[in-house]
Amino acid sequence: MINFFEQYRDSEISISDKLEECEKYINEVILKSNSYQECHMSFYSVAKNIRFLSSYYFKSIKNGKSPIISENCRPGEDSFWSSNTGKSWYPWLWGRHKSSSNNNAHVWSKFFKDFSLIEKQIPDTGVVSTPDDFILYLACLDRVFRIEDSYFNELSGKYCNFEWPNEHVVGLQIRRGEIVRSDGDIKNSWNSRSGVGHGARPIFSIEDYMEGLKKMNVPAKYIFVSTDSSETIDFLREKYQDFIFISANYDRSKFLRYNGSPGTVALEFDISRNEDLIEHYTDSCILDLYLLSKCDSYVGGMTHSEYGILGWFLQMINKRKITKYYNVEGTLDLVNGNLKMLLV
Repeated sequence: MINFFEQYRDSEISISDKLEECEKYINEVILKSNSYQECHMSFYSVAKNIRFLSSYYFKSIKNGKSPIISENCRPGEDSFWSSNTGKSWYPWLWGRHKSSSNNNAHVWSKFFKDFSLIEKQIPDTGVVSTPDDFILYLACLDRVFRIEDSYFNELSGKYCNFEWPNEHVVGLQIRRGEIVRSDGDIKNSWNSRSGVGHGARPIFSIEDYMEGLKKMNVPAKYIFVSTDSSETIDFLREKYQDFIFISANYDRSKFLRYNGSPGTVALEFDISRNEDLIEHYTDSCILDLYLLSKCDSYVGGMTHSEYGILGWFLQMINKRKITKYYNVEGTLDLVNGNLKMLLV
């Protein structure tokens, strides 16, 4: 099984044939299955929901069962949520601006297509062999991350005020998040590299990312920037004028940022108290993940960040290859590392 990635690659590896085998394998399981296995949603971020559901999907396929979205949240979440907020877990937090339904599958359908269906018929070429687990996981993730058509048109119309380049585009994912001060001061933010915040994830400078880009050996001119920081985009455009930086046009000032003790930051609980922010968080997450998948190579943090590896995995699926990449956080061990192949 593919389970370990060095810090960077300057060459590509095609996985097209293996992905097709996995697509056949999934179809075969769903067609032959007489039982279902539930996939649970979560109050955690949209990106983690995609990782949760694709992990459950993978397990259901491995168990020879058809995956369906459960009417129930992840075990234990309903009582945890109510004890911390005094409110019901339902409806799903990240879809409340679209639907008030308590039916998880219905709310999910506002954003993504039904992943229990076989939408793509693969020509039958004989017996399907047992696939590599990592490639099978990617194929399962592909079934989960299929944006609903009308929602995709809505996203494109609201936030994409640019034409996608018809040449190599580097995907640059720099998430600052709640742990970085609103003034952008990395040195004194909540991260393990600065010594501020024991056990926190490391934070890297923009120069660290751009230095990593050089190691990939790509004909980089266009760079798509996925970030929650408008300051990051401004800095890139000012300092690296040999590149053309493109990004989705949403208001990054709406992201909640750390301005004091990080112990006071509880994103999901804060969002539940300020539901006007739900649309912003959901739209920006899904759109940036889609745009990262369209890129031809990847620079980001893929050792500590679920969002980071999700964007990278989606790029592998879309390009049907392990693309050139640079992981600013180091190597990625999907068996013994901080992030595993599955989130459940």
